[in-house]
Amino acid sequence: MGKQVSVPFLTATISDPSYLASNPNTWRDDRGMIAGDIHSSFAEINHMAVVDPATNKILWDQMVVNERPGTYILAINNRGEIGLVWKYRPISHTEGWELPQGFSRDGEKPKATAMRELREELGDYEVKHIVVLKRTALAKSAYCTHGQFVVLIRVGKKLSGPSGDEKEMITRRRFFPLRDVHRLSAEGRIIGSDDRGIMAWYEDLLELGRLPC
Repeated sequence: MGKQVSVPFLTATISDPSYLASNPNTWRDDRGMIAGDIHSSFAEINHMAVVDPATNKILWDQMVVNERPGTYILAINNRGEIGLVWKYRPISHTEGWELPQGFSRDGEKPKATAMRELREELGDYEVKHIVVLKRTALAKSAYCTHGQFVVLIRVGKKLSGPSGDEKEMITRRRFFPLRDVHRLSAEGRIIGSDDRGIMAWYEDLLELGRLPC
C-alpha cells in the first residue's frame, strides 16, 4: 500500500509559460517543460504523490494549486453607499465594477489585507469600524483550494487618493447607493459572480438587521 507524501515540484505543461518562465525559481527544459518550485503573489503549486515505500517509486501523483486567501471589501460610507472600482481583467478581457479585493501577503490577517487593499484600490479613508463578516474555505476542485474573507469597513472622511499603481488597472472609483448597485448588476456592469453574491448577501443582512456594526 502506498503512502501519500508531498514531494518537490517536478514538471508541468502549461499553454502559456510566459508568466512562469519569468519566475526566477523556474526554468525551461529542452521539451518546453517548466520545472522548479513555483510560487507567486497569489498561489503556489504543490506536487502531491503516492509513493511505494518498498521501491520509492511514484504510484500516482497530481498537481494541487493552493491559492492565498482572498479578501473582498465592503466599504460603506456615511450615506450607506458601497464603494466600487472599475477594473479591467486582462485574462478574461472583461471590465466593469467590482468590490475592492485582493490576496493576502505573507503573515497578513484579513483585516490588514482589507485595509491595504482599500488604500490601494479605493483610497485612504478614516475608518470608523472594521469587522470580518464571513470566512469560507472553498475547495474549487480536488486540485485547487481557496479561502475567502468578506470584511466590512465603515468609512468616514477621505484622507487621500489610492496608493496603487497602474498595474491595478483601475480607472474609476465611486460609492453607489444600493438601488444603483441593483441597476448595474442587472445591466451586467458588475463583473464577478462572487461580487454580486456578496452584495446581495450584505443587503439581506442589512434588511434583517443582522449586521454587527
